Amino acid sequence: MLKNTMGKFSYILANVYWVCISLICYQTVLFLPTDGHTANFSKIILWIIVVTNVLLGIIFNLRNNRNYLSIIINILLPFEIYAILSYFVYFKKWAVITIVITAILSFGFALIIFFNNIPKCKVFSKPLFRLLKYIFLKTRIIVAICLCVFIIPLSMNSFLGRDLYEPKSSINVSTENISEWTIANNMESILLIKPGSWDTLSIEQRLDVLAVLVNIERNYLGITSEIHLSADNLDENTLGCYISNDNKIKLNIVHLKNSPVAKVVHTLLHECYHSYTEQQIEVYNLIPEEYKNMLLFRNAQIYQEEYSNYIDGDDSYYEYASQYCEKHANAYADNAVESYYKAIFEYENKRE
Repeated sequence: MLKNTMGKFSYILANVYWVCISLICYQTVLFLPTDGHTANFSKIILWIIVVTNVLLGIIFNLRNNRNYLSIIINILLPFEIYAILSYFVYFKKWAVITIVITAILSFGFALIIFFNNIPKCKVFSKPLFRLLKYIFLKTRIIVAICLCVFIIPLSMNSFLGRDLYEPKSSINVSTENISEWTIANNMESILLIKPGSWDTLSIEQRLDVLAVLVNIERNYLGITSEIHLSADNLDENTLGCYISNDNKIKLNIVHLKNSPVAKVVHTLLHECYHSYTEQQIEVYNLIPEEYKNMLLFRNAQIYQEEYSNYIDGDDSYYEYASQYCEKHANAYADNAVESYYKAIFEYENKRE
């Protein structure tokens, strides 16, 4: 751990190379904006943490610790610190436990080494500064190892394609009882999309409420397949998406936590309509050729053409929003959101 296995220039170059690679990988796989900040501002925070930690690591290790272990710690530690900062609001208990364990182990180690060696050191002497430097470097290793408990599961989750959150109570709907999922039958859950009530709910509880809305939409739109719901770390410009292969609606976790409830509900209903358009296309492809030109199936024909050459919002927002599948989904969501809040208004007036 104290040996030099590379030259000074090679050591600095290796740190720069691996920090660039790590930044690209982290921003692709795990990056999440810190709570209350934009993605661009959060990236600046990440870069400051990374550059500061790597520079400190290079300065303190340049004389005696030029090896791959110190490079790993220099690179790993700042990303762990940023992960704690950005994911803290979503995994508070897990983050607090990790921080407490890390603090106890690292502080305990530092105290043991300090009190075992302090009698040999005079105040403001070189041996004292060497001791403090030694404690600092070795404590960094302990902190980096402990914080792996937090960052490794997040990384594995991302690599395995698992979502960060799913509804706590998994609501499965069969075709036999789908007719029971109406606004009138589920007012207790629908009342929770009022802003005051919504703000008191956890991420899992919000997903539970939205799962009820998904089933109501399935009933209303006549969607035969079950739709799964989850929340995950998506690009900041993607509020939600419908994954047709998995029949899944995935919401942006930052959007779910921070956006006004009406906007979150709008996103959900927009994606529900995409599920409906997928089923329209399925039906369109099942009918005989002589009926396919009927006006009844015109939208399905348009949707199929658009999905085969789909324009993503990252390429051109205007062209993306001009697609019929997106315009119709937005129009449907506008009307549906109004219907839900009108139902809440009428229900509360009747109850009063």
